[in-house]
Amino acid sequence: MKNVVNILGMTLFVSILLNGCGRTEPKGFFYGGKWDDPDEFYFEFKDGGKITICRGSLYDRNCCADGSWQMNGNSIVISGISNGNCPEMASLNGNYSACDEPDCKPFGKSFKKGDITIWPDKK
Repeated sequence: MKNVVNILGMTLFVSILLNGCGRTEPKGFFYGGKWDDPDEFYFEFKDGGKITICRGSLYDRNCCADGSWQMNGNSIVISGISNGNCPEMASLNGNYSACDEPDCKPFGKSFKKGDITIWPDKK
């Protein structure tokens, strides 16, 4: 009986561990930019894998572009971002890896691609 309880306990522990690991999908608004310019971009993750990225903040947006996103393990892949008037927006396409470095705040919710980090809006 003791072995059965131990096996059930271990199975439950492993299940919780496996399901609790990994990033949750981003939802809503995220800020993005370099640490010296944290409000450079504004990401809006929408249902169905759609995303809108703009320069600036929620109330001062320009150079907006629509694209798509998907989770790939603990990373986000963004594609289709393009704006003919703001060609630099295309550089936001690519793979954003989970950022668990101490300077990535909030811990466990940020993603990073090169020198661009994105993190959830506090609201």
